[in-house]
Amino acid sequence: MTMEALTQPRGGLNYCAKDVPICLATSSAEDMVHKIANHREVFSLLSHRVCASTDPEVREGKPAPDIFLIAASRFPGKPKPQQCLVFEDSPNGIIVAFKASMQMVMMLDERVSVE
Repeated sequence: MTMEALTQPRGGLNYCAKDVPICLATSSAEDMVHKIANHREVFSLLSHRVCASTDPEVREGKPAPDIFLIAASRFPGKPKPQQCLVFEDSPNGIIVAFKASMQMVMMLDERVSVE
């Protein structure tokens, strides 16, 4: 991996997407529409998406781990939860990833209170 791939979010995502399946698991369908409209090139790298608010398989939203477990089950090869890495921007999402037995990375958003 080049230093540029590590320091440039889109470059790093493009690099990883070549060999690592990536999906989006979100609690909000409305946010998803806006994100797709503004970031089509990024969303084209995803193998799939799970929107908790509209996906019939997601029976319980956060703080239940359903959304992450369903997202993992839709990857090719159906990896075990312990083989998945969650990038999360909310403290609640980190708790959910922990409940799902997944590895996690907290991507702090300065606009979100951690208290």
